[in-house]
Amino acid sequence: MTRLPLAHVSDLLNEVSLAFPKLLNDSHVLCRSKDMSFCDALKKPTVAIVGTRHPTPYGERSCRRIIGELSRYDVNVVSGGAMGVDRIVHEECLKRGVSNQAWVVGPVASPSPQSQSRVFSALEARTGCAVLTPEILEPQKGDRVLKYFWILRNYWLVACAKYLIVIEALEKSGTWSTLEAALTFGVETFSLPGPIDSPQSVGTNAMITRGCARAFEMKDFLTNSLLVPRPGNSYNLVKRRGGPIGPETATGVAQTTQMTEVVADKIDAKVLVGSDEGAKQLDKVLTEEGWGWGAGKAFRKE
Repeated sequence: MTRLPLAHVSDLLNEVSLAFPKLLNDSHVLCRSKDMSFCDALKKPTVAIVGTRHPTPYGERSCRRIIGELSRYDVNVVSGGAMGVDRIVHEECLKRGVSNQAWVVGPVASPSPQSQSRVFSALEARTGCAVLTPEILEPQKGDRVLKYFWILRNYWLVACAKYLIVIEALEKSGTWSTLEAALTFGVETFSLPGPIDSPQSVGTNAMITRGCARAFEMKDFLTNSLLVPRPGNSYNLVKRRGGPIGPETATGVAQTTQMTEVVADKIDAKVLVGSDEGAKQLDKVLTEEGWGWGAGKAFRKE
Protein backbone atom coordinates (compact mmCIF):
# COMPACT_ATOMS: atom_id res chain seq x y z
CA MET A 1 0.00 0.00 0.00
CA THR A 2 1.36 3.40 -1.02
CA ARG A 3 1.35 5.99 1.74
CA LEU A 4 1.24 9.72 1.00
CA PRO A 5 1.28 11.22 4.49
CA LEU A 6 2.23 14.73 3.41
CA ALA A 7 0.75 15.17 -0.07
CA HIS A 8 0.11 18.82 -0.86
CA VAL A 9 -3.15 19.10 -2.77
CA SER A 10 -4.18 22.73 -2.37
CA ASP A 11 -4.06 23.11 -6.17
CA LEU A 12 -6.58 20.27 -6.41
CA LEU A 13 -9.08 22.18 -4.31
CA ASN A 14 -8.82 25.15 -6.65
CA GLU A 15 -9.44 22.79 -9.55
CA VAL A 16 -12.45 21.22 -7.87
CA SER A 17 -14.13 24.56 -7.37
CA LEU A 18 -13.11 27.78 -9.08
CA ALA A 19 -14.91 29.56 -6.27
CA PHE A 20 -12.92 27.81 -3.54
CA PRO A 21 -12.72 30.41 -0.78
CA LYS A 22 -9.61 32.57 -1.11
CA LEU A 23 -9.26 32.72 2.65
CA LEU A 24 -8.50 29.01 2.67
CA ASN A 25 -5.95 29.03 -0.14
CA ASP A 26 -3.04 30.07 2.05
CA SER A 27 -2.72 26.57 3.47
CA HIS A 28 -1.87 23.24 1.94
CA VAL A 29 -3.82 20.07 2.69
CA LEU A 30 -2.19 17.06 4.29
CA CYS A 31 -3.59 13.62 3.53
CA ARG A 32 -3.40 9.95 4.33
CA SER A 33 -4.45 7.94 1.32
CA LYS A 34 -3.67 4.84 -0.67
CA ASP A 35 -3.01 6.93 -3.77
CA MET A 36 -4.21 10.15 -5.35
CA SER A 37 -7.46 8.70 -6.69
CA PHE A 38 -9.38 10.72 -4.11
CA CYS A 39 -8.50 13.78 -6.21
CA ASP A 40 -10.74 12.48 -9.00
CA ALA A 41 -13.41 11.60 -6.43
CA LEU A 42 -13.47 15.19 -5.16
CA LYS A 43 -14.23 16.38 -8.69
CA LYS A 44 -17.58 14.57 -8.56
CA PRO A 45 -20.65 16.30 -7.11
CA THR A 46 -19.74 16.16 -3.43
CA VAL A 47 -22.27 15.83 -0.62
CA ALA A 48 -21.21 16.79 2.91
CA ILE A 49 -23.15 14.90 5.61
CA VAL A 50 -22.76 15.85 9.27
CA GLY A 51 -24.73 15.66 12.50
CA THR A 52 -24.82 14.84 16.18
CA ARG A 53 -22.34 12.57 17.92
CA HIS A 54 -25.29 10.84 19.62
CA PRO A 55 -27.86 10.00 16.91
CA THR A 56 -31.19 8.42 17.74
CA PRO A 57 -32.24 5.19 15.99
CA TYR A 58 -34.26 7.44 13.66
CA GLY A 59 -31.18 9.50 12.81
CA GLU A 60 -28.99 6.44 12.30
CA ARG A 61 -31.60 4.73 10.15
CA SER A 62 -32.11 7.87 8.06
CA CYS A 63 -28.38 8.31 7.59
CA ARG A 64 -27.93 4.77 6.31
CA ARG A 65 -30.89 5.14 3.95
CA ILE A 66 -29.54 8.39 2.53
CA ILE A 67 -26.15 6.81 1.84
CA GLY A 68 -27.90 3.81 0.31
CA GLU A 69 -29.78 6.05 -2.12
CA LEU A 70 -26.71 8.14 -2.93
CA SER A 71 -24.74 4.97 -3.70
CA ARG A 72 -26.81 4.65 -6.89
CA TYR A 73 -25.35 7.90 -8.21
CA ASP A 74 -21.94 9.15 -9.27
CA VAL A 75 -21.25 11.21 -6.16
CA ASN A 76 -18.58 11.75 -3.54
CA VAL A 77 -19.26 12.18 0.18
CA VAL A 78 -17.34 14.07 2.87
CA SER A 79 -17.80 14.13 6.63
CA GLY A 80 -15.79 14.97 9.73
CA GLY A 81 -14.51 11.62 11.00
CA ALA A 82 -16.13 12.11 14.42
CA MET A 83 -18.31 9.77 16.43
CA GLY A 84 -22.01 9.40 15.78
CA VAL A 85 -23.34 10.55 12.41
CA ASP A 86 -19.86 11.05 10.93
CA ARG A 87 -18.88 7.47 11.81
CA ILE A 88 -22.06 6.09 10.27
CA VAL A 89 -21.46 8.13 7.11
CA HIS A 90 -17.93 6.82 6.60
CA GLU A 91 -18.72 3.20 7.49
CA GLU A 92 -21.81 3.10 5.30
CA CYS A 93 -19.96 4.67 2.36
CA LEU A 94 -17.17 2.12 2.73
CA LYS A 95 -19.76 -0.62 2.93
CA ARG A 96 -21.51 0.52 -0.24
CA GLY A 97 -18.43 1.48 -2.22
CA VAL A 98 -19.02 5.24 -2.21
CA SER A 99 -15.86 7.34 -2.38
CA ASN A 100 -15.60 9.46 0.75
CA GLN A 101 -13.11 11.52 2.69
CA ALA A 102 -12.85 12.51 6.34
CA TRP A 103 -11.84 16.10 7.08
CA VAL A 104 -10.19 15.88 10.46
CA VAL A 105 -8.20 17.89 13.00
CA GLY A 106 -4.56 16.76 13.03
CA PRO A 107 -2.11 15.40 13.52
CA VAL A 108 -3.04 13.63 10.31
CA ALA A 109 -1.02 10.56 11.36
CA SER A 110 -3.28 10.07 14.39
CA PRO A 111 -6.25 12.44 14.17
CA SER A 112 -8.96 12.96 16.76
CA PRO A 113 -10.88 11.12 17.96
CA GLN A 114 -8.56 8.16 18.52
CA SER A 115 -11.59 5.89 18.83
CA GLN A 116 -12.08 6.33 15.07
CA SER A 117 -8.66 4.97 14.15
CA ARG A 118 -10.13 1.91 12.46
CA VAL A 119 -12.29 4.09 10.20
CA PHE A 120 -9.30 6.28 9.36
CA SER A 121 -7.22 3.22 8.48
CA ALA A 122 -10.03 1.89 6.29
CA LEU A 123 -10.23 5.21 4.43
CA GLU A 124 -6.47 5.22 3.92
CA ALA A 125 -6.64 1.73 2.42
CA ARG A 126 -9.50 2.33 0.00
CA THR A 127 -9.25 3.72 -3.53
CA GLY A 128 -11.01 7.09 -3.84
CA CYS A 129 -10.93 7.70 -0.09
CA ALA A 130 -8.65 9.71 2.19
CA VAL A 131 -8.14 11.33 5.56
CA LEU A 132 -7.56 15.07 5.04
CA THR A 133 -6.59 17.97 7.26
CA PRO A 134 -5.61 21.58 6.51
CA GLU A 135 -1.92 22.09 7.20
CA ILE A 136 -2.72 25.07 9.40
CA LEU A 137 -4.58 22.69 11.73
CA GLU A 138 -1.67 20.26 12.00
CA PRO A 139 -0.35 20.84 15.54
CA GLN A 140 3.38 21.08 15.96
CA LYS A 141 5.11 18.68 18.32
CA GLY A 142 4.09 19.50 21.88
CA ASP A 143 1.22 21.80 20.86
CA ARG A 144 -2.34 21.14 21.99
CA VAL A 145 -5.29 20.79 19.64
CA LEU A 146 -7.46 23.82 20.32
CA LYS A 147 -11.25 23.88 20.31
CA TYR A 148 -11.55 26.37 17.48
CA PHE A 149 -9.59 24.00 15.20
CA TRP A 150 -12.79 22.00 14.73
CA ILE A 151 -14.69 25.13 13.67
CA LEU A 152 -12.04 25.95 11.08
CA ARG A 153 -12.08 22.31 9.94
CA ASN A 154 -15.80 22.64 9.25
CA TYR A 155 -15.11 25.44 6.77
CA TRP A 156 -12.77 23.23 4.78
CA LEU A 157 -15.22 20.33 4.89
CA VAL A 158 -18.05 22.42 3.48
CA ALA A 159 -15.93 24.36 0.99
CA CYS A 160 -15.35 21.33 -1.23
CA ALA A 161 -19.03 20.27 -1.20
CA LYS A 162 -21.92 21.14 -3.47
CA TYR A 163 -24.56 20.10 -0.95
CA LEU A 164 -24.74 19.86 2.84
CA ILE A 165 -27.11 17.49 4.66
CA VAL A 166 -27.48 17.83 8.44
CA ILE A 167 -28.77 14.74 10.25
CA GLU A 168 -29.85 15.58 13.80
CA ALA A 169 -28.33 18.37 15.89
CA LEU A 170 -28.88 19.68 19.38
CA GLU A 171 -30.07 23.22 20.02
CA LYS A 172 -26.47 24.14 20.91
CA SER A 173 -24.28 22.16 18.60
CA GLY A 174 -21.00 22.43 16.71
CA THR A 175 -23.02 21.60 13.62
CA TRP A 176 -24.16 25.23 13.58
CA SER A 177 -20.63 26.27 12.60
CA THR A 178 -20.85 23.89 9.63
CA LEU A 179 -24.15 25.48 8.66
CA GLU A 180 -22.58 28.95 8.97
CA ALA A 181 -19.79 27.87 6.64
CA ALA A 182 -22.32 26.56 4.11
CA LEU A 183 -24.25 29.83 4.18
CA THR A 184 -21.01 31.79 3.79
CA PHE A 185 -19.88 29.76 0.78
CA GLY A 186 -23.31 29.40 -0.86
CA VAL A 187 -23.49 25.62 -0.39
CA GLU A 188 -27.08 24.37 -0.77
CA THR A 189 -28.12 23.08 2.64
CA PHE A 190 -30.69 20.50 3.72
CA SER A 191 -31.75 19.56 7.24
CA LEU A 192 -33.44 16.32 8.26
CA PRO A 193 -36.69 17.18 10.10
CA GLY A 194 -37.36 15.14 13.21
CA PRO A 195 -39.82 14.62 16.07
CA ILE A 196 -40.56 17.81 17.97
CA ASP A 197 -39.98 16.03 21.29
CA SER A 198 -36.50 14.77 20.37
CA PRO A 199 -33.56 16.87 21.69
CA GLN A 200 -31.45 15.67 18.76
CA SER A 201 -33.94 17.23 16.33
CA VAL A 202 -34.26 20.64 17.99
CA GLY A 203 -31.31 22.01 16.03
CA THR A 204 -32.25 20.54 12.66
CA ASN A 205 -35.88 21.65 13.00
CA ALA A 206 -34.69 25.14 13.93
CA MET A 207 -32.51 25.30 10.82
CA ILE A 208 -35.62 24.70 8.75
CA THR A 209 -37.99 27.07 10.56
CA ARG A 210 -35.40 29.88 10.52
CA GLY A 211 -34.95 29.50 6.78
CA CYS A 212 -31.31 28.40 7.06
CA ALA A 213 -31.89 25.06 5.34
CA ARG A 214 -34.46 23.22 3.28
CA ALA A 215 -36.28 20.28 4.83
CA PHE A 216 -34.59 17.14 3.52
CA GLU A 217 -36.73 14.70 1.57
CA MET A 218 -34.99 12.01 -0.44
CA LYS A 219 -37.01 12.14 -3.65
CA ASP A 220 -36.98 15.95 -3.70
CA PHE A 221 -33.22 16.04 -3.17
CA LEU A 222 -32.46 13.52 -5.93
CA THR A 223 -34.81 15.29 -8.36
CA ASN A 224 -33.47 18.78 -7.79
CA SER A 225 -29.79 17.94 -7.40
CA LEU A 226 -29.70 16.42 -10.90
CA LEU A 227 -27.27 13.70 -9.83
CA VAL A 228 -26.16 11.31 -12.54
CA PRO A 229 -26.53 7.52 -12.08
CA ARG A 230 -23.27 5.67 -11.73
CA PRO A 231 -21.63 4.78 -15.05
CA GLY A 232 -21.18 1.12 -15.90
CA ASN A 233 -24.12 0.06 -13.77
CA SER A 234 -23.92 -3.57 -14.87
CA TYR A 235 -23.42 -6.94 -13.22
CA ASN A 236 -19.81 -7.59 -14.22
CA LEU A 237 -17.90 -5.25 -11.97
CA VAL A 238 -16.23 -7.45 -9.36
CA LYS A 239 -12.99 -9.04 -10.56
CA ARG A 240 -10.80 -11.77 -9.15
CA ARG A 241 -7.13 -10.89 -8.91
CA GLY A 242 -5.65 -14.29 -8.25
CA GLY A 243 -6.38 -14.26 -4.53
CA PRO A 244 -8.77 -13.05 -1.83
CA ILE A 245 -10.92 -10.10 -2.74
CA GLY A 246 -9.30 -6.91 -1.49
CA PRO A 247 -10.82 -3.52 -0.72
CA GLU A 248 -10.53 -2.29 -4.32
CA THR A 249 -12.55 -5.20 -5.65
CA ALA A 250 -15.12 -4.99 -2.89
CA THR A 251 -15.64 -1.35 -3.83
CA GLY A 252 -16.73 -2.43 -7.28
CA VAL A 253 -19.61 -4.42 -5.81
CA ALA A 254 -21.49 -1.27 -4.91
CA GLN A 255 -21.46 -0.03 -8.50
CA THR A 256 -24.22 -2.50 -9.26
CA THR A 257 -27.51 -1.45 -7.73
CA GLN A 258 -28.87 -4.95 -7.22
CA MET A 259 -25.59 -6.27 -5.93
CA THR A 260 -25.20 -3.25 -3.67
CA GLU A 261 -28.42 -3.99 -1.82
CA VAL A 262 -27.43 -7.63 -1.32
CA VAL A 263 -23.93 -6.90 -0.04
CA ALA A 264 -24.75 -3.80 2.01
CA ASP A 265 -27.49 -5.57 3.92
CA LYS A 266 -25.53 -8.72 4.68
CA ILE A 267 -21.86 -7.81 5.08
CA ASP A 268 -20.33 -6.02 8.03
CA ALA A 269 -18.33 -3.01 6.82
CA LYS A 270 -15.88 -3.46 9.69
CA VAL A 271 -14.59 -6.77 8.33
CA LEU A 272 -14.87 -5.96 4.62
CA VAL A 273 -11.81 -3.76 4.43
CA GLY A 274 -8.89 -5.80 3.11
CA SER A 275 -9.39 -8.89 5.24
CA ASP A 276 -9.72 -12.57 4.44
CA GLU A 277 -12.81 -12.66 6.66
CA GLY A 278 -14.40 -9.96 4.52
CA ALA A 279 -13.54 -11.86 1.36
CA LYS A 280 -15.15 -15.03 2.74
CA GLN A 281 -18.28 -13.11 3.72
CA LEU A 282 -18.51 -11.65 0.24
CA ASP A 283 -18.11 -15.04 -1.44
CA LYS A 284 -20.72 -16.59 0.85
CA VAL A 285 -23.31 -13.88 0.23
CA LEU A 286 -22.82 -13.92 -3.53
CA THR A 287 -23.23 -17.69 -3.59
CA GLU A 288 -26.36 -17.62 -1.41
CA GLU A 289 -27.94 -14.90 -3.55
CA GLY A 290 -27.25 -16.64 -6.84
CA TRP A 291 -24.24 -14.69 -8.07
CA GLY A 292 -21.50 -16.59 -9.88
CA TRP A 293 -18.06 -16.05 -11.37
CA GLY A 294 -17.16 -16.27 -15.07
CA ALA A 295 -14.35 -14.83 -17.18
CA GLY A 296 -12.99 -13.28 -14.01
CA LYS A 297 -16.16 -11.29 -13.39
CA ALA A 298 -19.30 -11.53 -11.30
CA PHE A 299 -22.62 -12.20 -13.00
CA ARG A 300 -26.19 -12.97 -12.03
CA LYS A 301 -27.14 -16.63 -12.48
CA GLU A 302 -30.37 -17.20 -14.36
